[in-house]
Amino acid sequence: MAQQKGAWTGENNPRWNGGISKYPQHHIFKKRRLEKLQQTKGACEICGSKAKYVHHMDGNKANHALKNLICVCKDCHGTLHTGSGGRTSKYIRMFGYTLSEMAVVLNTSPTYIREMILKSEHDELRDRLKAAESIGKPNAKK
Repeated sequence: MAQQKGAWTGENNPRWNGGISKYPQHHIFKKRRLEKLQQTKGACEICGSKAKYVHHMDGNKANHALKNLICVCKDCHGTLHTGSGGRTSKYIRMFGYTLSEMAVVLNTSPTYIREMILKSEHDELRDRLKAAESIGKPNAKK
């Protein structure tokens, strides 16, 4: 017996969550996503491989303007969110840098950075990173 069209839509869908979406105006995003994927012929705009995701460049999930959207593959999308292609590093969440980036910026070892963190010297570490950024130290994020 064939399923009737629309039998799994809305409240009939087992994954229904009450119509709540993490994207405001989700129906617009879905249309723009398809438009963007057609524009790029399904290619990742970063590496050229097959794109499956559309990323909001400004991080605003309500801004569905085509110029704010970029088609990306899974790996590049992960990198855009984490800076590493995997889980968000706790160091990125805490300081805006990975452990190895902090070591390069501060011209020290990752072990020394870890020791500072273990000693709860977070404010000092943040101050040193800001100082490195202000003098334009190589590899310091701007």
